[in-house]
Amino acid sequence: MSRAMRGTGSLHAPRPDVAPDRSSRRPGEEHTGPDAGVGANPRLHAIARLEMLDGLRSRRQLVLRMITPLVLFAIVAAVTFLTRSAPGTRVDPYVVAVQGDLDGGRRTLDQLSPDRLRFVKSDDATLDAARIADVGMLVPDGLDERVARGQPASVVLFETALAAESRSAAAHVRAGFGQLHQNAVVEATRERQTQGTATLITLDVVNVERSTQSTQLQAAGLVTAIALLQAAMLVSTTATRLQSRHNRGLLAAQLLLPFERWRLALGKGLAELTLGIATAVPVLVLTMGVAAWTTQSRDGLAAALIAMVALLACFLSLALVMAAIGLLVGTISRTQEQVSLASAAVVVLAAIIASRAALAGLPPTLTATRFVPILGIVQSTRGFLLGAPADLAWMLVGVASTLSLAALLVRWAGRAFDAERLVLRGSA
Repeated sequence: MSRAMRGTGSLHAPRPDVAPDRSSRRPGEEHTGPDAGVGANPRLHAIARLEMLDGLRSRRQLVLRMITPLVLFAIVAAVTFLTRSAPGTRVDPYVVAVQGDLDGGRRTLDQLSPDRLRFVKSDDATLDAARIADVGMLVPDGLDERVARGQPASVVLFETALAAESRSAAAHVRAGFGQLHQNAVVEATRERQTQGTATLITLDVVNVERSTQSTQLQAAGLVTAIALLQAAMLVSTTATRLQSRHNRGLLAAQLLLPFERWRLALGKGLAELTLGIATAVPVLVLTMGVAAWTTQSRDGLAAALIAMVALLACFLSLALVMAAIGLLVGTISRTQEQVSLASAAVVVLAAIIASRAALAGLPPTLTATRFVPILGIVQSTRGFLLGAPADLAWMLVGVASTLSLAALLVRWAGRAFDAERLVLRGSA
C-alpha cells in the first residue's frame, strides 16, 4: 500500500468535501468561483439575526425610536400651521373654487373684484377650499338672471379661518357682494324716488376646518406625514450602528466572509428594517386605523381596507429607501460627527416634505413631482386617501421609483464595503 493511501507521508489524497482555501484572496474581494453564493444565505441570516439581537438589547433605543417620530411630527405640524396662519404678501389673484352654475353667474362674479379674485369650476367646493383653492363658493343656478330681476339668491362661502390668505379672499368676496347690494339699493331708490330695500344675495360663511371634508383632508395629511417621519428614523439608527461596528472592528471581520459585498449590505439593511418595522407597529396601527375610519365613512368598508394596504405599502417603501440611505451614510462616513450631520440633513429634508407635500399638500395638477422618489409616493398616497382613485396608479409609480432608488443605494453601499479601504481609513 502506498504512503499516500496509508496517510503517513507528505502526499495526501484530495478530499472533495473540504471547501477550497480562500485565504489567498484579499480582504473584501468578492468570490466569483463555481461555489460563489454557496452558503451565503445562512451567513446572511446569521448576520441579520446578530444585528437584530444587538438592536433589541437596547430598550432605551427602542423607546426613542417610537417616541422621536411623534415628537418630530408635533414640531412639524406646529410650524406648518403657524406658517400657514401667518400673514404674507400676496400679489397674484386669490383662487375661488365655484361649485354650481359658474357660467350662469360669471357676469356677477366678475364684478366682485376682478383684479384680486380668480374663479375656477369645482365639483366639491368644500374639499377644494381646503386643498387647492383659497376659498370655495356654492352658487345657485342662473345667478346673473336672479340679480338682473332683483330676485333673492343664496350663496355659501367656504373659508379656512386659520389661513390668512383664505380670510383675505373671503373678505374680498364679502366686500364685492356688499358693493353689488349697495348699488342695487341706490338704483332702486332713484327709480322709486323713495328709500328702496333690495334683497339680492344672502351670503352664508362656513368654516371649512369644521367640515367633514376638512377632517378627511387633515387625517390624510397626518397619517402620511407620520409614516414618512417614522421611516426617516431608520437613517440615523442604521448609519450609527454601522459606524459602531466599524469602530469596534466587527465590520472588517464580517467583510472577510466569502460572499458578495452587496449581500452583506442587504443583510444589515434588512435587519435594521425589521427593527424599524417592529418599533413602528404602534404608530402604524394608529395611522392605519385613522385612515380606515376616515375612508370608511366616505367610501365604505372595501375602500377602507384598500386605504390601509396603500398606507402600509407607502411606509414599507419609505422604510426601505431610508434604510438604504442609512447604509450608504454609515459606509462612506469617516466619523460619528459625519453620520450625525448626514442623518440630520435627511431628517430635515423629510420634515420639509412632510410639511409641504403631506400636511399642506401640493397642487393635484403638479404631475412632475410624482415621478420623484419619496416625494411622489407621499403626494400620491395623500391624494389617494383623500378619495382620488387616479392617485392609486400614481402611487404605484412612486413606489417603483422609490424602490429603484433603494436598490441603487444598496448596491452603492455594497461596493463601498471594502475591507482594505476601511482598515486603511481607520489607521489613517
